[in-house]
Amino acid sequence: MKKIIPLVFICFSFIAKGQEIPLYTHSYNNLYLYNPAYAGSQGYGVFYLTHRRQWEGFDGAPVTSSLTFDTPLKKSPIALGGTIFTDKRGILSTTGFLATFGYKLEFSETHFVNFGLSAGMVMNTINLDMEANPSDPAILNRMKNSNSPDAQFGMKYQMKDFQLGISLPRLFKTNVVNDQSDKLEFNKLNSVFLTTGYKIHSEFDDYVFEPLIIYRYSAVEPSQIEVNGVFTYKNSMWAGASYRQGYGASAIAGLKFNKKISIAYSFDRGTSQFSGVASNTHEFQVGYHLGVKKHKKKPTIAKQHNVPVTQTEAKPVAKRPTERPTNTQTQTKQPEKTNTKAPVVAKTPQKQPVTTNTQVAKRDTIPVVTQRPTELNPLVNKPKKQMIIPPNEKIIRAGKGNHEFELDHGSYVIVGAFASHQNAMKYRKNIQERGYEAYEGFNTEKILFYVYLFKVEDIHIAIERKNDIRHIEGFENAWIFHIE
Repeated sequence: MKKIIPLVFICFSFIAKGQEIPLYTHSYNNLYLYNPAYAGSQGYGVFYLTHRRQWEGFDGAPVTSSLTFDTPLKKSPIALGGTIFTDKRGILSTTGFLATFGYKLEFSETHFVNFGLSAGMVMNTINLDMEANPSDPAILNRMKNSNSPDAQFGMKYQMKDFQLGISLPRLFKTNVVNDQSDKLEFNKLNSVFLTTGYKIHSEFDDYVFEPLIIYRYSAVEPSQIEVNGVFTYKNSMWAGASYRQGYGASAIAGLKFNKKISIAYSFDRGTSQFSGVASNTHEFQVGYHLGVKKHKKKPTIAKQHNVPVTQTEAKPVAKRPTERPTNTQTQTKQPEKTNTKAPVVAKTPQKQPVTTNTQVAKRDTIPVVTQRPTELNPLVNKPKKQMIIPPNEKIIRAGKGNHEFELDHGSYVIVGAFASHQNAMKYRKNIQERGYEAYEGFNTEKILFYVYLFKVEDIHIAIERKNDIRHIEGFENAWIFHIE
């Protein structure tokens, strides 16, 4: 009997918190844990395994584990997901599973609203050791396992780098003890989660800082605000900190290996009533990123003659810096003089087309290679055998993935690479405002968005195009990206 009294007290102290939503420090990395509308938000399928052990050294302290998977469907605004979780608090254990259906209402590429609905079951178990089991059959019957339906609903609004989410993480009341009732009761907004965040990109997009605020409203416990701040470097490593009201501070760090596997760790130092009793908390998260995004209509591929060129009188082509300077260079300002040795463009190319004739109108226009329609079409012909790629030529090579904006097979003349799609689009629009045709695309292997001016099948022609545009201000560092 002496063991029953404290046992029953502990039991009902955890029962009072039986409907509490498990807390995760790594929720910043996987908000799908709290809001089903985030299913598929990363644009590809991803698994996350998270394990959290609170108040190390305290017997009966909460231990929470979860396995989640979410992915968008190809060529569809629909996303699917699933969650399996366990939460142990003293003698009370909760196990559940949820299946998620998500839908994306898109206004533009960077402006959309996501909806998500999850449904499943939760099973609560009260673990009493044999010596402390009460002998009263009524108590034993009430402490049998109980099963309850579980459901979540959420919405997420995205406008470029800004996000705002709201979710109802528990739509139905959960029976912690067996009340032998089949009545289904709604939770009446007893739990509400609000999240908001914004991504701040560095000039060259190497660094990203993301502040994230989470507000938890609960009708059975005090409401809580959590503030997170995480720095990410080239989408491969990150570090940050968080502070949870009424609990304490946390340190966060993570790495991504082979662009597929991510590992993250957080250390919490609680300042709550348990801080004097082994208040250290450890949380681990392992992710596996499939890198398979749903397909959308890809941006139009830059073709051979779709770059606007100002139609002015042909001028001599400027010599390369490696050539020996001559006194004929001063004659470039007078195109009417043709008695120099510098190569010039024929004024009547329709009568005498040449294979290497290059038309340059102004310094701020992209040169176009004039070619015979059948003999030198770079999209259909094989590479020239006589051309050899210089050993010092910078060519980045990668395989093709299945991202919604995935670059297709071929050779690209790249003028910019970004970790953020928004920054890539801004740079593309900036180039277009200068009068050039520019496009962006993604490569799954490099996990970067690329802005390019040309795409051809023949890598040798791509090198020629690259060499031409390097004489234009702003494109001096253009390079070749070949998708195999």
